[in-house]
Amino acid sequence: MRVVMPSVQYADFLAVTLPAWRRLLPTGSITIVTTREDLATQAVAAAHGTRCLATDAWRRDGARFNKAAALDEAFGFGTRAGPNKGDACLSLDADVYPMGRLPDGTDLARRTLYSCPRYDCPTPAELDAHLRGALPRKRLSLIMPRTRGGRWPELLPHSKTHARQVARRALGYFQLFRYAPGVTFGSFRSAGKYDLVFRDQFVQRAIVPDFYVLHLGEQRKENWTGRVVAPWRPACCRAWSRPTSTPTTRPRPGSGRASRVCSRTPPRSSAPGGRSRFTA
Repeated sequence: MRVVMPSVQYADFLAVTLPAWRRLLPTGSITIVTTREDLATQAVAAAHGTRCLATDAWRRDGARFNKAAALDEAFGFGTRAGPNKGDACLSLDADVYPMGRLPDGTDLARRTLYSCPRYDCPTPAELDAHLRGALPRKRLSLIMPRTRGGRWPELLPHSKTHARQVARRALGYFQLFRYAPGVTFGSFRSAGKYDLVFRDQFVQRAIVPDFYVLHLGEQRKENWTGRVVAPWRPACCRAWSRPTSTPTTRPRPGSGRASRVCSRTPPRSSAPGGRSRFTA
């Protein structure tokens, strides 16, 4: 499975979410993609033994925040270094925290985009309470994207119906799929609509069972052109003020410019046992 997590000025969130995703996902499967200037994100990735790609793709085609182009480059779509047909790929936001168990990807149907419910978790205290069991899932609010004329975001009380309704939107915070030649995130001036166009490349959508994510911090659409939300843990970023490994520069296949890749061999970690199947 190839996993890509974009993170630009999100080191404080990444420091919380990356260790959790590493516990769930195969060793060495995650790539963090960021800008050359975001040394804090690069340091978080290095501290957790995770590959990090620093690229100029974010400004490609005159964009303010070309998240789609950065995703394409990190996955290697359309290059020799890219995934093979049928390989499992997962795009994740840096501010979502996983809850539950992920399958290994062998049960993924082709031409299908998978997603999961997303719950609002605006403060560290609420995350800690949920992890301790003091704040159960049934007391969390689901995040439903804004509908035309509605407020943003719309929060819904937990229920199986609402959870399916949210997950079926299959938005960019969690998009799991089998790669097929021609699949691409494309190039967009901001992060506002790339995921809606991307999901239209699939003939059906499905939901990962017994799994959900917590969205940490505020919900603000201004983030689609770069971070504006308040820090998650203000003291956290100070721990990542200096990279712990020296970045190296080498050309990325299919890219006209060199991208800086920061990596070191990650420590061994154990993935949870068992497998889950998917539901439509």
